[in-house]
Amino acid sequence: MIQIALEADDAVQASVLFAELLALSHKAGTDVELACAFAKHDAMKSKWDRVKSRFEKVNNRGPLTKDEQQAYDAGFGAVLSEYAKSHTWGETEEFVEEYTQKLRVSLDNTLVNFIADKHGRCREFKALDQWLSYCKDAGFVTTAAFWKSMLVKCKKQWGYGEVEAASLFKTLQEQDIESDFPEAEAVVRSMMIPIQREFPMKRIRIATPKRPMDIGSTFERMKLDAQKGQWKSVLSTYNRAVRNGQGYSSGCLQLAVQASMKVNEPSTEHAVSLISKAQSDGHDISNAMVPLVLADLDEIQAVGQQMRDSSEARASGPAAVRPFPAIQRLFSDLLEQGHQIDNFVFHRAAQVCLALRNYREVVTICVFAAQCNGSRDLAYSVWNFSDLCQAFTKQHEYARLRWLMSDVLGRDYRMTKQCRTSLKWVVHYLKRASQADKDEDLKASDLSMLACVEETLKKVTKEKAQWKASERANVAQIVARQNEKQARTRRTEAGGLDYYAPLRRGLDGKPPRWSGRVEEEQEDGSTAVGNKAEA
Repeated sequence: MIQIALEADDAVQASVLFAELLALSHKAGTDVELACAFAKHDAMKSKWDRVKSRFEKVNNRGPLTKDEQQAYDAGFGAVLSEYAKSHTWGETEEFVEEYTQKLRVSLDNTLVNFIADKHGRCREFKALDQWLSYCKDAGFVTTAAFWKSMLVKCKKQWGYGEVEAASLFKTLQEQDIESDFPEAEAVVRSMMIPIQREFPMKRIRIATPKRPMDIGSTFERMKLDAQKGQWKSVLSTYNRAVRNGQGYSSGCLQLAVQASMKVNEPSTEHAVSLISKAQSDGHDISNAMVPLVLADLDEIQAVGQQMRDSSEARASGPAAVRPFPAIQRLFSDLLEQGHQIDNFVFHRAAQVCLALRNYREVVTICVFAAQCNGSRDLAYSVWNFSDLCQAFTKQHEYARLRWLMSDVLGRDYRMTKQCRTSLKWVVHYLKRASQADKDEDLKASDLSMLACVEETLKKVTKEKAQWKASERANVAQIVARQNEKQARTRRTEAGGLDYYAPLRRGLDGKPPRWSGRVEEEQEDGSTAVGNKAEA
C-alpha cells in the first residue's frame, strides 16, 4: 500500500502508512524496497540530496543479502532513469560512478548498457571505450553474451553501416573482446556481407482445379488444408467457394482470415478486406475477428517485452511495462463495433499480462470476462480459472486462492487436463516458495496453502481415475456384445446355427407333445373337436 501511494504521488498518505507499519514492526525501518521506493519518489521531485541520504542510510547498515542487493540495485536503476531525464550524459555517468564507488551499487548489465547504449547510438567510440574501461576496472566481468548483444544491437537498433561496424569492432578490440568472444570478428563480417538466400526448387503439379463440392464440403477441405499448413490452398478454396456462392460461413471466413494473415505476414490488409466485404454483405464476422485480435495481442506482448528488455525499462523494474491500457483500448473498440469478445481472447490477454508480470491486471481482465461472457461468475471457464490461479499465487493472495480451490470442485471442467495442469503448476510454485529463505510465518503460510491445493488436486485426480475406469468398463461391455454378435453372425453364415431349432425341439429342448385331439369338419361347415383314437 505504501508503494501504491507513492506511485499515486500521495507522499502524505505513504508517510502515514509507513509510520503505522513502524509501530507494528521496527523491521520496516530497514526494508530496502521501501527505502528505494521513497528514493524513487524523491527522484521524481528532483530532491537528489534526499535520494543520496536514503541510499547512504541503507549502505551504512552493513552487508546486504542477495535479495536485498537485487532490490537495492533495482531501486538505483529507477532513480538513474529519473536522473538522466534532467541531466547531461556526462553528469549521468558521474552519478553512476559515485554510487557504484561509494554506495556499493552493483555494476550489472543493466547499468553498463544504460550508458553504453547512449555512446553507441551517438557513435562516440572514444567515450564508449572509456566507459567500458571504467566498468572492467570496477569489477564488471564481460562475457560472450554481453559482447554479442552489443554487436547485434549496433546492426538492428543503432543502424550501423559497414564502416561504423568496423570502427566499433576496432574499439572493442582494445577491450580484448576476442578473448571473451572469439567469434566476434565472424559476427561483424556477417553483418557487413549481404545475405544471399538460395531458394529451393520445388516440383509443381498442374491439375485442373476442382470445385469444393466435388470433394466434400468447403469447410472440411479448408480445415484439412489448414491442418497441413497449406494456407494458399485454404485461401484459393475460399475464393472459389465465394465465386460459386458457397462462402461466408462463419468457420470458412475465420479460416480464410487466418490463411490470409499467414500468407501475407506481417500485413493484415487483405484479411481486413475479407472481413469488411463479409460484413458489408450482412454476414457474421465475430469468429473471423479472433485471428486479428490475437495478432494485436501478440504485438502488444512483443512491444512490452522489448520495453522490458531495454535498459531504461529494466532500470525502472517490471512495473514500468504496462500492457493493460493497450488491451483495454482493444477491447473497447471491439465492444463499440458490436462484437462479442471470445473467451480465448480474454485468456490470451491475461497471458500477455502474466508474461509481463502485471498480475493485478490479470484479475481485472478475468473480472471483465466474467461480466461479458460468464454472467458475473468469476470462475465460469477453465481459462479464467487457470489465469486466476496464476495471478493469486504470484501475488500470494491465499484467501482468494482457497476460495478458488473450494469452488473448482463443483465445476464441470474440474477433470479437464487444463484444470489439472493449473493445479499442478500451483503445487510446484508453492513448493519452491516454501523452500526459499524467508520468515517462518511466510513459510508456514506457503505450506498451509500447498496442503490445500494438493488436497484439491488429489480429489480431482481420484475422480478422473474413477471416471476413466467407468468408461473403460462401458467400452469393454460394448466390445464384448459386438464380438458376440459378430461370432453369432459367422456361425449362421457357415450353417452352424439354426434359429428355428427351438421351435422344432420345443422350448424346453424336448420334442413337442401333441394332445391327439383333432378338428373335424361337419356337414354344415362347422368343426368338432374329437379324439383321434375315437375317430
